[in-house]
Amino acid sequence: MAAFCPKCTKSSGPWSYHSPEGASTWKHHYPNCSGHKQSPVNIVPKETIYEAGLADLTINYATNVSAQLQNNGHSVQATFSTGKSNISGGGLPSRFRAAQMHFHWGSENSRGSEHQIAGRKYPMEVHIVHYNVEKYPNVSTAMTEADGLAVLGILVEVQARDNPVLDVIVERLAEIPYKYDHVGIHSLEPLLFIPHDFSQYYTYKGSLTTPDVLKACNVQPLNGRSVTRSFKRPPFVCGKTSNTTMACLGLADDKAVFYEATVNVCTLPAIVTLEVSQPDIGFNFAGSFYTDIKPPRKIGNLDYGFSLEMHSHVRETDLGTLHVSISQVHPLSTNHREDLVSADFKEDVCQLGRCIAPSCNKHWCDGTAIGFNNDTLYIGFSSTFRDLTAANPSVDVNFYRNESGTWHRTASETFANNEEKRVHLMGTFVDSHSSVRRRRMSVESSQWEFVTFKAKISKASNKVLYQLLMVPSAGLYYRVLKDEYTLGLY
Repeated sequence: MAAFCPKCTKSSGPWSYHSPEGASTWKHHYPNCSGHKQSPVNIVPKETIYEAGLADLTINYATNVSAQLQNNGHSVQATFSTGKSNISGGGLPSRFRAAQMHFHWGSENSRGSEHQIAGRKYPMEVHIVHYNVEKYPNVSTAMTEADGLAVLGILVEVQARDNPVLDVIVERLAEIPYKYDHVGIHSLEPLLFIPHDFSQYYTYKGSLTTPDVLKACNVQPLNGRSVTRSFKRPPFVCGKTSNTTMACLGLADDKAVFYEATVNVCTLPAIVTLEVSQPDIGFNFAGSFYTDIKPPRKIGNLDYGFSLEMHSHVRETDLGTLHVSISQVHPLSTNHREDLVSADFKEDVCQLGRCIAPSCNKHWCDGTAIGFNNDTLYIGFSSTFRDLTAANPSVDVNFYRNESGTWHRTASETFANNEEKRVHLMGTFVDSHSSVRRRRMSVESSQWEFVTFKAKISKASNKVLYQLLMVPSAGLYYRVLKDEYTLGLY
């Protein structure tokens, strides 16, 4: 649950989420919607501040209230017409009375909420809007004042069964299909929309999320604002938070340790950038890795550590998948490990390289970068099959390295199916610019001087599938190139 105390003027004209009245134009028509305390925001748990005084939040809602349910053209809103439902305490300057509640949902389960927690979007968010009843006569007057409104935002998860709490709203939606349509609800219980345990929540100074309290725009910057929380231990959902990120929270001596990893599967090898932090002891760690973290890294002065494990799933026809796992170890003197989060990352978003096929059994690929940061080699490959019609074809592969814009051959290997070979990429150059072939030693140094490669050559009916894989360490396979030949077409 999140609470934000907004200020924003009433609408003075049309607005929409689409052009020409889209969110980027709101600031021109609604002055307070261009301020530095806008809502919604992305709440990053590890950056929030614990405030013990927030624990005394009191929610005193009427058991049953009457309401008008309206289609406002952007969402559905229930405006309360009876009952006195109030909130107080929890850092609020006075008593606030519930005026209305409205809903925001997405067309799919991965989005819909206005606020985000650690970058995660929820399928729905409920807003209950309150006004300062001790200072202002109604919500319209309170909307223009800095201490006029307080909004409770409840993030909603998808569950296996329908939630009966929503029935009183859902069952009436068919009666209000058009903008401005409305219908009366005789018995509504706002308290049922609040989590059973409302002692744990975040709060910050914000604004209404649209010009007239309807729906949300994209998340806004905090601009120096603090987000406080009412509980010592931030809840944190472990898992894959996007196509490239994963996150989790572990406990070390009852202290929250935050883990966030960004995975780039489009480099050779794939790179995992891991950030680990424990705010109470001031521990912060960040590093980029292409192999496992073993033995575990120690967390500050605690007898806890963390490890990172990576391995690949490569099949004959499927795209490659990198599996990444983060574990916490305690105590460090043992092998006792708690698996925190694991996720798969697919290479289907990657461009494998620039390849041309001058004939049915030959091709050339260049521009492949191996390594990262300052230790990067640009490698080229040329492949020629010995006999595509054979029962078990093999392939000759030449390896090239680019130096000063010129490609130089550094190694040649012949691969059979599933054969691995260690290739010397930093060895000798074979320079054929003169009539006499001459060799000269490379003067550079790199951790990628020797790299293992593996060929996978499968044949079924009249098709031959050829893949060249880079193998930086045990259990890791990264596809360098992939090609398929249909016999009889050449």
